[in-house]
Amino acid sequence: MQLTNGISAGSPSWSPDGLRIAFTRSSDSGSSIYVVGRDGSALSELVSGVQAGAVAWSPGGNTIAYSTLGGSVDSHMFLFDLTTSVTTQLTQPDSINRNLSWSPDGSQAVFESNRSGIFQIYRMEADGSDVVGLSDVSGGARDPAWSPRGTQIAFASSDSGGLSIYLMQSDGSNVQILTDQAGSDYTPTWSPDCSRVAFSSDRNVAVASARNIWVASVGGSGLRQVSSR
Repeated sequence: MQLTNGISAGSPSWSPDGLRIAFTRSSDSGSSIYVVGRDGSALSELVSGVQAGAVAWSPGGNTIAYSTLGGSVDSHMFLFDLTTSVTTQLTQPDSINRNLSWSPDGSQAVFESNRSGIFQIYRMEADGSDVVGLSDVSGGARDPAWSPRGTQIAFASSDSGGLSIYLMQSDGSNVQILTDQAGSDYTPTWSPDCSRVAFSSDRNVAVASARNIWVASVGGSGLRQVSSR
């Protein structure tokens, strides 16, 4: 079912209760953040003209995190409070910060940042305080995804050559590679029971720009392509 019409919409994020969807809308003046009902009704603008990137609805349902596209020098993450309509900046200048993923209880979040020179995964409190570096891989780290159980974080890294999916504990320990270097693997996302990780990959594609969805077992046995292009 099509929910929006006549606008350039992207980066959808469901509300925890499944009733609404937050997304970005692009126009000549920039991109804004909107919310729409799951049936396409009650479209409303939350934040306007902020060059918004990806959005992430918090598990508690009261806030929406989003990144801004600040170019090659810096970009930041913000938190919009749905109750008060107050926006709070979570990250500091002079670095690129993006791709936030919430902990299951919403008390913390992980994100990628190049504040150390290359992109690594960092953890912070929900209000942006107490930032801690989690990854320290020579190939850099990106696309963090916190597991539904809260014990692991999946991410993409080229530490072993090609861009592959890795897993680590939520404190940054026990880093393990999940996928091989048969292609470039991006944007991991967990199954609800934490037994599998889905990701986008260019392996086995006929067109260089094409991507397919693959699923890997967290136990390491089985890698399956689930879309074809």
